[in-house]
Amino acid sequence: MVLKLGVRNVGRTFQRLFREEYWNVGIVNVPIETMLSEPVPSSVSWIPSSTTSYYADPFGLYEDEKVTVYMEEMKPYRVNGVVSRASYTREDQGVQYEEEAVLQQRNHLSYPYLFREYGDVYCVPETAGRNEVSLYRWCAESQCFAHEETLINNMKAIDSTLFYDGECWWLFCTVLKENRESHNSELHLFYSDQLKSGWKPHPLNPVKIDSRSSRSAGTPFHVDGTWYRPAQDCSVTYGGAVVFNKIITLTIEQYEEQVVTTITPCKESDFPDGIHTLSSVGPYTLLDGKCFRYHLFTPFRKWIQKTMAIYE
Repeated sequence: MVLKLGVRNVGRTFQRLFREEYWNVGIVNVPIETMLSEPVPSSVSWIPSSTTSYYADPFGLYEDEKVTVYMEEMKPYRVNGVVSRASYTREDQGVQYEEEAVLQQRNHLSYPYLFREYGDVYCVPETAGRNEVSLYRWCAESQCFAHEETLINNMKAIDSTLFYDGECWWLFCTVLKENRESHNSELHLFYSDQLKSGWKPHPLNPVKIDSRSSRSAGTPFHVDGTWYRPAQDCSVTYGGAVVFNKIITLTIEQYEEQVVTTITPCKESDFPDGIHTLSSVGPYTLLDGKCFRYHLFTPFRKWIQKTMAIYE
């Protein structure tokens, strides 16, 4: 028994010191609503692996049979992520990536939620480090996102996700508080009759407390008159699975949803250890995947990140 405990402790210490999470972004040739009844296909077109960056939180635009992917890019020796982009066409059967940051700041950026409104392309990235939820608009001339409006002040919102249901704008997010698990478990809802102003908190906030199905995980989608909201299942581990919540009631007084589907990582994939984003883009679905890698320099990288966090 003592020997088994000793071996187990050595194994845990080895993992803690030398194991790293590595995320990557891919695309599958099926629409997101297909996954209400079918698992994620194993045939994923992934961004070519990199030893200097990992990619996660993909969202995209579909135009002229081409997908432009916007995503978080994170480097091992940096504390803060940036928003970068890649492209995909069915003919190429691969994701083409050139290192190009389209939004970067001194604070961490991730989860670049995208949508169109009146011909403009908008992005609401996670900017919890700035203590706000901000709207950015794509500028074709400068080929980057520019700040358009601050939607909500004095809140460390995580993975803000918006949609318009024909009558009202809705914003879903979790909130980073002193209780670290709140950003995985407490779902907050805001509403407005205008995109750029007038956002109000839902009177039932948090409208849901459940680490299995609260934190946003991609684009809501509409099927047969019903809205579905992807969310992370963080109950066992970060990026453990994605669930689809069926929205039952959505009003300024009430909110109710229920889990109808759970999407787990494809074990035949190159990234079989995690998934935490599913995004609809035209006839395709974007996703991310996690795998574990072991490096002798991992302890040094972690030390560098902690050191740089003091200054950034």
